[in-house]
Amino acid sequence: SVVAAVGVMMLMTEQVGARLFAVRPSAQTLADGLRAPPRREPRVVRRAVAKWVEKQQSEEMQSVVKLIQAAKKSGDSGTLSVGVRRMQNLAEDGDKDAMCELGGFYLTGFGDIPKDLEAGLKWMEKAELAGCVKASFNLGVAKHSGALGVMENKPAASQHYRNAAKAGHFEAMMHLGSMLFRGEGIPVDRVNGYEWMMKGANGSGQLNELLKKVDDNTLDAESRMQMAKMVATIQNSGIDLSGKLKPNER
Repeated sequence: SVVAAVGVMMLMTEQVGARLFAVRPSAQTLADGLRAPPRREPRVVRRAVAKWVEKQQSEEMQSVVKLIQAAKKSGDSGTLSVGVRRMQNLAEDGDKDAMCELGGFYLTGFGDIPKDLEAGLKWMEKAELAGCVKASFNLGVAKHSGALGVMENKPAASQHYRNAAKAGHFEAMMHLGSMLFRGEGIPVDRVNGYEWMMKGANGSGQLNELLKKVDDNTLDAESRMQMAKMVATIQNSGIDLSGKLKPNER
């Protein structure tokens, strides 16, 4: 049913964003989110988003990212410094994806880059203006949760999510849909919220995976409990199977 489908999608949104903003995150949590997928992120979403993001990057940017990842893994601080300098040069030359990564480095403090909230937001916002979808999503996460000292601003977060969602970012679609459905800092719009969650879930391939687990009764106990609470909330929320609101909410 529509109610069950929305319950599954809201559960997915909670799982995707749990380490980013469901419980107010630490600086390291957002640092993980800016540089690598959160551990609790469903694998199918992680693969879909990573593949989509990589397609947006220039070959030079992909080369620098791989260099930095390899240096981090090996603990080679010299190579890491080289990678960070190359990222800075790319950002200063106008590469939107490098601007986004450099913004993340400043927001969290990384390699030779000291933590500098103002510089981090400046680079992240420049990246968004240049068309970097990942920057839009990262700004949405930071302002949604008030992480790393960024001032919490849910209406602004929803706009950043909307920018990323319109450009095809699956997680942004699900977060925007959840905010609309709940009326989290923005007016309640359950029909559009449902549509955004559906679009994001279908795009990432996660909806079918979770619905199959529901049908097969193989969903883990914690997720079953979370979903049951969400379905109960939805059933009392004013949306019926046709997507219309009850008279008292029109």
